[in-house]
Amino acid sequence: MASSLARRLLDDATDVLDAVLYPSGANFTSDAAREDAFHDKVIKEVTADESHELVAAFSMTVMLTVLLLVIILGATIKHYNITWLHQSGAALLLGVLVGAVVSTVRRDPMYRDNARDAQRMTAFVEWIMFDTEFFFLVLLPPVIFEAGYTLNPGTLFKNFDAVAVFAFLGTFTSTLVVGCVMYAAGLTGLSFPFTLRDAMLFASLISSTDPVTTLSIFSDMGLDPDLHAVVLGESLMNDAISIVLFEALFAFDTGAGGGTGSAAGAAAGAAAGLATALVENVGVEAGR
Repeated sequence: MASSLARRLLDDATDVLDAVLYPSGANFTSDAAREDAFHDKVIKEVTADESHELVAAFSMTVMLTVLLLVIILGATIKHYNITWLHQSGAALLLGVLVGAVVSTVRRDPMYRDNARDAQRMTAFVEWIMFDTEFFFLVLLPPVIFEAGYTLNPGTLFKNFDAVAVFAFLGTFTSTLVVGCVMYAAGLTGLSFPFTLRDAMLFASLISSTDPVTTLSIFSDMGLDPDLHAVVLGESLMNDAISIVLFEALFAFDTGAGGGTGSAAGAAAGAAAGLATALVENVGVEAGR
């Protein structure tokens, strides 16, 4: 009597455990069935891992192949002294070509009808997709560091007045012009109607230039070191100025009176600084 009661309790507990572990409604009443279900689950997980590894390996192969082609193209252009196409331009065109091929293949019906192939294609695109954070935090800093490290400090500081004018006044002017043009185009119906704040935010971002390609062309052509120093110095300062402009515009609230006061204060400070620099420059020239 006691043994039969204990067995019934054990069977009930097993049923409850099966209901918790397998909520789909399957009733596993034997150890063999549970073992088969466990093996099926393990096989699915292993297959998914193998599929992920396959996509990762294929994606890395594609990226390394593209990188190798870029190196080969650059060496070919330099060897045959091709002047109408630079190495950076060839790399850009190759990237556009690879992106167009991937975009075309992705729209193929074979990858839309098959869920498994569609999942693999999505994972592949995520692997090779351009990552801005990786570019700015990993790829770009060594390039800028190398350009700044090999720059002659005397040449940079000799042209610091031109660098400061292009960096501060040039970036501010570019932001103002681009923002006003975008806002006016929206008002006239030529483009999407941006608000003035949004137009200025976009203008502050687009005013940040990256002259890595230009500097590489300067180095190959052996241009004036002063021109190289001005372009590099302006690029180093203009990134920081664009970030400050963007943050200031992003925090700017048109509905609050403090925003207008802050903008007026910043403009007055900039005008005072420029006037002071001009007076000092005139004084130095007069002293000579």
